[in-house]
This record gives sequence, structure tokens and C-alpha cells, in this order.
Amino acid sequence: MALGHHVYQDGVTSMQAFNSMTDSANSTEYPFMKRKSPGFLGWVLIWLTIPMSWVQGFTNYYSRPKDVNCIKKHGLYTSGDMRAKNASIISIKKIKELSKAKKATIGDIVMAMASNVIHEHFKERGDLNDEITFAIPFSFVVIPEKIRDYVYGNNFIALTMYLKLKEKLDDAIEVSKRIMTEQIKQIPGGWYALVQSYMFLYSPATIFYISRSTGTKHSMLFSNVPGFIKPVKYFGGTVKRHYFIGSGAGNITSGIYALSCHKRLTLNVCSATSEIEDVPAFVEKFNKRIA
Repeated sequence: MALGHHVYQDGVTSMQAFNSMTDSANSTEYPFMKRKSPGFLGWVLIWLTIPMSWVQGFTNYYSRPKDVNCIKKHGLYTSGDMRAKNASIISIKKIKELSKAKKATIGDIVMAMASNVIHEHFKERGDLNDEITFAIPFSFVVIPEKIRDYVYGNNFIALTMYLKLKEKLDDAIEVSKRIMTEQIKQIPGGWYALVQSYMFLYSPATIFYISRSTGTKHSMLFSNVPGFIKPVKYFGGTVKRHYFIGSGAGNITSGIYALSCHKRLTLNVCSATSEIEDVPAFVEKFNKRIA
């Protein structure tokens, strides 16, 4: 049960599990986008720059107070009454064309759409906040090419980011691109090393406090799960859509999750009714922009 929980929580290991159950798991070509993990020299650089990364990470985290808005009304409280809804399917071809025209990534475009949607959601409720704190899962782990090399379990960190809410998509795209260049690239190495060394640095009481308070600062989690980019089959049929109902870290109850599958991208919104009271209506805001 514990292993299953961690497989579900970690997007990389979730996809490993899904791939290991395909019809020809050990004979098909690698179905995921290939990316490199840090080599020996890369890890040496990460460890050498840890002090600077820690300073940048803590400075970033404490640069803004905990969110209080129409989504994050309470720090620790959540109703536990969860709702989830998938948005309309997005064509990978079309979103690639848009990202190319805007000189952005697919992740930038999806984050920009989220900025638009949350801006509209806040405006409807008379919430004057123009920025939210959100978490992005980050991992150096790469899915191995051979299934026998798979390792299952949580092996990621949640980076704290700040998203300006914009009404126009072009403005939101520029904000999203700056997040990638100015925020995310500064802190992952040292922050990743810090989180991975919790068990060695902190007492059980401190770890309990960190686990309990994780997410009290954030309004939402934004996750882009690395899905299949090539056809895979289950029970003789080719997978055309892949749905993923995400789960936030700690007290982050609300989340927007993007999962690609071959030529399609699926967005899922999951939240407790104490935060987003009408998830289907929230998702309809995405559908208007997808159409």
C-alpha cells in the first residue's frame, strides 16, 4: 500500500507503472520523450553550489506571505470533499504551433491558460489578488529505457513559484516564460539536495512539522506529467487518451495537472469543495480557451 501510494504521487513512477503494464512492455521502443539526467560533473556542480541554491531557495520561499484568497481560504483546513474534472482534449499539434509562434514551451502555454482561468475565477468572486503562490513538482529522475531498471517511489521536490494573474493570453505567456527563466532555473539543485537529505539533517519532530505545514502557503499545484509520445497498447487496443487525477502535496488540495498521450494533451483539475466549490464550472473556463 505504501509503495502504491508513492507510485501514484510521483508522476514519473506513475508512468513507469503504466508502461510496465502495456501489452508489449519489454519489446516496444522507448515511448517517452528522452531527456538527460545530470552526469557526474553535473552533480559535482550541484553539490558545489548548494549553499548558494539554499540561500536562493529560502529567499524565494519567504519573499511572499502565505496565500489568502478565494481558493486558499484556510492554511490547514480542507473539507476533504474532493472533486475532479477533465477539460477538453488539446491537440499536441495545435499547441506546438502556438508555442512556436509565441516562442514558448507547451508548459508555458498551459501555465498561461491557468493564469487566465484563475484571473477570471478571482474576478467573479471579487477577489482583488493578482498573484498566487503555486508549487511545481521537480525531479532529476529520468525514466529508464529498460523496465528492469525501474525504481518506484517518491523522488521529487515541490518548487515554490509565484504566478501573476493576467486577463490576456499573450501577457500570461510572457509571465510564464519569465517564471521558467527567472525562478525555476535558480534553485532546483540545492533545494533537491536539501529535501533528499531531510532524513539525515532533521529530527522526526521537525520532519513531522514540515510534512504537516507543507502546502499551507500555496494556492495550487501545477504538474506536467511526462506521458507517452508514441503509441502503446493495452489489451490489443492503442491508447488514445490517458487521464490522470492528481494529488497535491501536504495541504495543497487544489491542482491543475497536464498529461500528454501521443497526439493529445489532457488537463485535469482536482480540488476540495472548500477551495473550488464548483470544479466543473472552473474547468469550463479552460474549455472556452481550448475551443
